[in-house]
Amino acid sequence: MLYVKEELRSYPIQHLTNEEFQDSVWCKIESDGCPVIVGVCYRSTSSTRQNNDKLLELFEKATHQSPQSRLLIFGDFNYPEIDYVNYQVVSGPDIDASIFFNRTNDLFLRQHITEWTMSRQGQQPSLLDFVFTDEDNIMDEIVYLPPLGKSDHACIDMKYIREQQECEVTQATYDLWKGDYTKIREVSRV
Repeated sequence: MLYVKEELRSYPIQHLTNEEFQDSVWCKIESDGCPVIVGVCYRSTSSTRQNNDKLLELFEKATHQSPQSRLLIFGDFNYPEIDYVNYQVVSGPDIDASIFFNRTNDLFLRQHITEWTMSRQGQQPSLLDFVFTDEDNIMDEIVYLPPLGKSDHACIDMKYIREQQECEVTQATYDLWKGDYTKIREVSRV
């Protein structure tokens, strides 16, 4: 479910909401200077590989939705193996968590949640809820609050900084540290 304040102009994005991935809702919020595409997703622990692939296709479509819009994606993704803080995944490379981690990085999505978000009595707390944006330094004052009611997920209160410079067409950035420089040297010698 996605709630938007009445004073904000928002419009549902049906073609993203109606994608083949189960359990997501999307809207566009018009704001001064730069619109924001907002998505809320839930990936079940019993999600199939096909459904997981559809989620990543949905992320890709959302990132290409509009170059003049910002992107904000919230969700419970149920990937306790992923550690965005230390940039690692505790699983093999062909496991869904690794595929998700690598694809979100390939799409240049920044994940802002750094502390555990789910805790059950008798279990180790884990970080299952992620907040992605397509810009650095756009989230501020993230506070982790107790769960509501009988939920085992923390409530997250944060500020989304929308008063930055006017929205511009984003330019591609490259993860140069991922380059295979040994291979590049070998090819350039030939």
